[in-house]
Amino acid sequence: MLKYLYVKTVFAALCVFFVVACGWIQHVSAQSHSRVSGSLGPAEQEPEYEIAQPVDMAGSKPNIVFFLIDDLGYFDVGFTGGRFYETHNIDHLAGQGMVFERAYASGPNCSPTRASFLSGMTTARHRLYSLGKASKIAPHAAPLWVPIESWFFNSRGRSAPGITMDDYDSQYAEDGLRTFEVSAGLPDQIVSVAEILNLAGYVTGRFGKWHVGKSTQGFDVSSTDGSDAVETGAADTTKHYRNPNSAHSISDGVIEFIRNNSKKPFFVYVAHWEVHDPKIANPEIVRRFDRKLRNWEGETKDYDTTYAAMVHAADTSVGRILKALDNAGVSENTVVVFSSDNGGTGPSQILPLRSEKGSLYEGGIRVPTIVRWPAAIHPGTRSVATVSSVDWLPTFADLAGVDLANVNFPPTQILDGRSILPELAGRHSGSGEAFFHFPLYFGGATRPGGPRPGFRGWPSSALISGQWKLIEFFERNEEESGPETVSRFEFYNLDNDISESRNLAEHVESLAPDVRGRFESMRKRLSDWRAETDADVPTRKNKFFQGLPSNSNHAIGTR
Repeated sequence: MLKYLYVKTVFAALCVFFVVACGWIQHVSAQSHSRVSGSLGPAEQEPEYEIAQPVDMAGSKPNIVFFLIDDLGYFDVGFTGGRFYETHNIDHLAGQGMVFERAYASGPNCSPTRASFLSGMTTARHRLYSLGKASKIAPHAAPLWVPIESWFFNSRGRSAPGITMDDYDSQYAEDGLRTFEVSAGLPDQIVSVAEILNLAGYVTGRFGKWHVGKSTQGFDVSSTDGSDAVETGAADTTKHYRNPNSAHSISDGVIEFIRNNSKKPFFVYVAHWEVHDPKIANPEIVRRFDRKLRNWEGETKDYDTTYAAMVHAADTSVGRILKALDNAGVSENTVVVFSSDNGGTGPSQILPLRSEKGSLYEGGIRVPTIVRWPAAIHPGTRSVATVSSVDWLPTFADLAGVDLANVNFPPTQILDGRSILPELAGRHSGSGEAFFHFPLYFGGATRPGGPRPGFRGWPSSALISGQWKLIEFFERNEEESGPETVSRFEFYNLDNDISESRNLAEHVESLAPDVRGRFESMRKRLSDWRAETDADVPTRKNKFFQGLPSNSNHAIGTR
């Protein structure tokens, strides 16, 4: 009898467990993220994985490691679909964490993105568009009046004959027209992400490229090359770009930092000099990729083996630092973020994305991004939430338990980002959105699909909201802009047009009512956002304009 009751009791318990388990699985399935195809097409609505349970943060502040590679294109890594370049360590990291399919750099070039990450502000607020303070283009090639770098007015004859810097600067002194308030660097009074984490007891270090001015912004350790050298300006960047061992040196410094601080919460910002021009790498590794290319049987052989070696150097550095976390016994509770400061350039594998670094098209701002956190993130997960550089400061503050409402920010520092901790912890936080503003010109040879021959960047703003993207160019009409003009608005559905080849704004009246409503709503929100941030917008024709430059050196992108 007792045996019968025992069996009956066990059977009943198993039945209850089965019912509860089924309910839990149904709940998880209903809330899980959607699977995203590697082709970056529309999301397929099917369950992919279980939701990771949020971690109890009480008394357990995670370490944070933030990798920012310089000029790494979206398809230069294997986990996004790249094939030739070897990124085994980075791809392994992606398999261990969460990949963000719609991650963006807040700026289309180096300085603005770094400033946005450190300050939590969009470019419209911090106004650091380039370290040179101005457009990288000769004054006679700019259709609209914008700040121009003074080095164009020199004995090398880069400016048009008869134009002086005084002529250019004084042309709009009349009428009280406000000139651009472009920054040369982040001001000292900005409360940086490092200073916020210092409030929570973190020791903070940055290693590598800085490019946001002369202040070290509160980092406890600040090193340009992994040694004790502290360089914050732009004067010595060339020597680091030309050092094929810079990634190794930076890794040495980061590894020592981890060893010295493994018993306390730490934050380390790893800003590699790779893979920025000029193309210089270890000759032995270059030869290895030369041999690989000779035997390559892919659709194209349009790959740069020196660039491949530079990507390999960055990947090796990532692997060494991840190994150091393992050796220190802190990997489980360390949040590792991997990203790039903007889209790729000449040798980068960008297609099917449009344009490149310097542009607000996808090729200039969409960046490969991973977050690994073994204590909370289920391996191999993907997210279609829109995230950008301004989101990292509030996210890291959230991880550290810092209430930003209690931080004494200066009046000029208004945070634009949001914490994506709910996304990391498995609670879908919505599609998200991102604003962009670049009111200058960015000269240089461009890929087909760029804003104009001879330009990588063109004065514009953009708003991305889920699958929808709106770009507004500031040149209005032929009278102001010259004979070669751009559409004022471009509107794309990124789910089915990742190449931004079908501008829906050209046929607004024929759009479905809901799509047309989305366009009008985003247009108003972008305009309102510029007013809210007091964004600089060029409005006056440049009287020294002599025509757009020719561009005989198109860099062809391949996938």
